[in-house]
Amino acid sequence: MSTLGIFIVVQALGQTQLSAESPEFNSENLLVLFVPLVLVYGVSLFFLLLDQMNLLFRELRVIIIGAFGLIMCLPMIFTFLPPKPSPVVYPPYLPPLIQQTGSWMKENELMMSDMPCAVAWYAQRQCLWLTLDAEAEFFAVNDFLKPVRALYLTPQTMDNRFLSQWYRTGEHSWGSFCVNVVIKQQIPIKFPLRYAAPGFFFPEHLFLTDGERWRRAAEAPPAHP
Repeated sequence: MSTLGIFIVVQALGQTQLSAESPEFNSENLLVLFVPLVLVYGVSLFFLLLDQMNLLFRELRVIIIGAFGLIMCLPMIFTFLPPKPSPVVYPPYLPPLIQQTGSWMKENELMMSDMPCAVAWYAQRQCLWLTLDAEAEFFAVNDFLKPVRALYLTPQTMDNRFLSQWYRTGEHSWGSFCVNVVIKQQIPIKFPLRYAAPGFFFPEHLFLTDGERWRRAAEAPPAHP
C-alpha cells in the first residue's frame, strides 16, 4: 500500500507530453503495474464474502460464482460483439497514407517525420524524428549525416495551436516553417524539399520531397512477374 501511494505521487508529478497525447495508454502509467494485485485482492474478497453468506441451497453458490465470472468477462465479450471497432486510430496518422508515401521512396532513402516509428513500421523506410529546428539542426543531419529526401508531418504537428505552439516557438522552428507553408504558401529558399504532394495530404498532412515522386510512380511501367 505504501508503494501504491508513492507511485500515485510519482505519476502525478512526473507526467510529460506522452500522457497528454495518449491519456489511456502510455509508458508513464505506473498504476497499471498494480492491476494483477488488485484482481487477486478482489477475487479473494469476493470468496471471503461468499463464505459468510447464508445460502438457501448449495447450488446457489455455483450460480453466484458463475454470475461473478460472467460480469468479469463482460468487457471482453463486448469487445467481440459488433460493431467492430476500427483498427485505425486517426489522428494522428493514417497507415494507408504512410504506406503510399513509402511507395514513392527507395529503401535506402531517409525520411523525417513527427511520427518516425509509424513511418518505419507501415512504410518500411528509414525515418528520423523531427530535429529541434528547421534550420541548423536539420541541415546538420542533411549535410553531414545523410540527405533527407522527404518530410512527412501528421496532424500531430499540423493541428497545433497557432499562437502557443506555432508562433511562439522561434523563427526557425518547425512551427514557423508550417506557418510559412500553410498560410504564406512559401517554402524557405534554402530548404531542399520543395515539392508538396497534392490531393488529400494538405492541410491535415504535409509531405515534402525533392521531386515529384508521385508523378514518377504513376508514369513508371508495371513490373513484369
